[in-house]
Amino acid sequence: MTGVEKMHARVWKILRSVLPADAIVMGDASQIVYTGSFAMPMEMERCWYYSGTYCALGVALPMAVGAKIGAPHRPVVAVAGDGGIMFTINELATAAEERIALPVIVWNNDALMAIVEQMDQRQIPRIGVEPKSPDFIKVAEGLACHGVRAASAEHLAQCVRDALAADRPTLIEVRQDSPWLMA
Repeated sequence: MTGVEKMHARVWKILRSVLPADAIVMGDASQIVYTGSFAMPMEMERCWYYSGTYCALGVALPMAVGAKIGAPHRPVVAVAGDGGIMFTINELATAAEERIALPVIVWNNDALMAIVEQMDQRQIPRIGVEPKSPDFIKVAEGLACHGVRAASAEHLAQCVRDALAADRPTLIEVRQDSPWLMA
């Protein structure tokens, strides 16, 4: 496992510890979700989804909103990277309007990192793959959601628990450069 995959695995271990076995996880095309495919144990069928075949960016959030509406009795979480979430971040407003308790985990590395790495391997100049991320907390709050940045492993776990019981979605930003992930 690479160093970044170890950080991803740490996040998945935390999520697994706070999510019940029947939780639905909707993943976007992002490195953290790719790692989750082998690092997130799933005990039940029909709990893990991501668009790995077509690698469509932005699908996690709308799929999570739909899953929660379709199965309101089950916990649902969306996991996306900072680039992918920007494709459909407006869906936070819909989820807030519907008062959906939905943790939205955003892995922020200020890049479309899988594409960055492929460009670097092929010695292609990086063009358009390192967009500056917005202040996700302010964006979430501006869309009538809760927004928080995970400050530690324990804080992330508590944020997810709180989000599952909230009266609206909670965007939980996990920054790749967070010291607690490197411990």
